[in-house]
Amino acid sequence: ATSWLLALLLFEMKMILTPASTFVLFLFFFDSTMAHVFSTPGDNTSLIRNTLESKSVMNPKGETWAIDDTSVDDLPIPLGMHTSTQLTTDGKSMIYIIGGCTGIFRYRNIQHSIKGTEKNWPWKCTDFSRKVFRFNPYEDSYHVLADMPIGKYGHAAVEVDGKIWVIGGRSTQVVDHPQSEGKTINVDMVDRQIHVYDIAADSWDTIKKFQKATASGASFSLESGSLYYAGGYDNAYIATNEVVKIDTRKYIDEGLFEFESVASLKVARGMIHATTVNRVGIIAGGSSERNFCELLNSVEEYNPYAEIRGSNFQGTDVGYNDVWSLIQEMTDLSKDVHPSALINLNDQIITFGGVMNNECSQDKNLTSVVTALDWKDASSKWYFHGLIPESRFYFSAIPLPEANAALIFGGTAFYELECNCMKTMTRVSAYYIKDSEVTPKEHMSGVAMFGFSLFIGVVLLLVIYQIYSLTRKESLVTREECLVYQVLRE
Repeated sequence: ATSWLLALLLFEMKMILTPASTFVLFLFFFDSTMAHVFSTPGDNTSLIRNTLESKSVMNPKGETWAIDDTSVDDLPIPLGMHTSTQLTTDGKSMIYIIGGCTGIFRYRNIQHSIKGTEKNWPWKCTDFSRKVFRFNPYEDSYHVLADMPIGKYGHAAVEVDGKIWVIGGRSTQVVDHPQSEGKTINVDMVDRQIHVYDIAADSWDTIKKFQKATASGASFSLESGSLYYAGGYDNAYIATNEVVKIDTRKYIDEGLFEFESVASLKVARGMIHATTVNRVGIIAGGSSERNFCELLNSVEEYNPYAEIRGSNFQGTDVGYNDVWSLIQEMTDLSKDVHPSALINLNDQIITFGGVMNNECSQDKNLTSVVTALDWKDASSKWYFHGLIPESRFYFSAIPLPEANAALIFGGTAFYELECNCMKTMTRVSAYYIKDSEVTPKEHMSGVAMFGFSLFIGVVLLLVIYQIYSLTRKESLVTREECLVYQVLRE
């Protein structure tokens, strides 16, 4: 627009242009046009810019998905067993990353007697994070928010009506020493609190003594004013199948914290993940055992409002249903792959595989499997969605529906003998359709942009030439008038 205004201004001023200045002006206009076409405004910033070399396999829908860990900035600190909560406002996603293990997971190999049964004490985090980050995928930037009241990991988080409810998890707590009277020790235990983050105010509130809290449970919301909290481990790492419904509106409006028990999961499980689609809650993965790595590959759904997924949907009966149902098809597809993250990406329920063995050791196959269920297709079963050439687990994943992509944050590397530990990561990767630029809005290809730029350049050259011709002609006319005037005077 500036170039065109300048051309009009030059025409109105009737400036005399030499061929050299005309050429220089053309280069200026062409360069400005190229810069304008190739530049991308802030609202259209490309979320993905490069593609890693990876195994490309087309899925049954004719799509080839790729992974990229070079375009998105890494986390400010290493994190594992944290939460990432996606919130869409005016069609744009913001991601809130809360807490997690920022140290390493160390296996102490200590035998404890719990209710008469010896259990291997599981992995322990050496350093808990209180940090909260807001990630803006349009600017590829992290903004530090108010710290959580305490550091913890293995918690669940869900957004309801502008508040993020952070439930359970494990934290360091001071307890009496079991063998020395009058002394205390710091113990890694289930945190029986709920921390509520107000997004608008950037502040926290705490609900104490929530006895139903567990570690590595899952939470989801099906409607405004309430949330569900399911499963998880107790202090002895025994999984539960209990599910409660929390009245969030009553707490926000009246300061009263109330909850009720609803239908239990079919399988007791901890280390689980949840997502929702059309007022249906879905939970995948988890473990019923003391070892985090001995994971389940079954999926359950909770459909209290009998939402219908096509005319042949067999998930629940018609009417109100306070019951969980197993989705069995996934077991046949990936009996050796355990879901480590679960998202709803534009009505595709997508599971990201993590560990593929029962020891948390490095797999021979360094590629993770992604599977999906098309919620819009009533006859759809779990299908192969893509491959990710990465080896990690305990990560978080969120959907970017406006870009038809997903982001994977942090996670934990596999067991390393040298440190007798599993290290947490800062890596952030994008999962998207290959050969398509993941942006909120469509952009022209490079060839199209060059062609358009060349066209604009030629048009500008013609305009400048016309201006030059007119100004040149007017200059000659003016000179002839001056000569005539001088002859008449003489």
